[in-house]
Amino acid sequence: IVDTLHKIRKHFGLEGDCNCCKKADAYEIGDEKELTPDLDEKFDVGIFQSCSFCETSFAGIDLNCKRIHLASHLRDKLITNPKSKICEKCGLNVGSPRFMAGHLALAHKAVDKYFEIDFKKAEKTRQTEAV
Repeated sequence: IVDTLHKIRKHFGLEGDCNCCKKADAYEIGDEKELTPDLDEKFDVGIFQSCSFCETSFAGIDLNCKRIHLASHLRDKLITNPKSKICEKCGLNVGSPRFMAGHLALAHKAVDKYFEIDFKKAEKTRQTEAV
């Protein structure tokens, strides 16, 4: 699965930030490269320590890799037309229908939005029970 993630990153021109992609020069003193992914102000899947579907550990895995991994499990829920290579949200031609879930996860944060709904429901239930 790691090879597939790297191919998707390369296809979309994304910077590698996983442990296996970090360059030695990123650790040099004075380098201004950010080694941790920026977290959005809203909920994101960066808080996950493991996959909720297959229990794969996310230790050392960056935010975008988590998004792509989770998108592979949510493909049927994220994609309305599995044969389309044109994004319904932005009109981008992703080149192949097999790249659509990754595009939606990375460009539109579809995985974050999917789980945000579940977390908000769970939090509302916890708050109601606490009262």
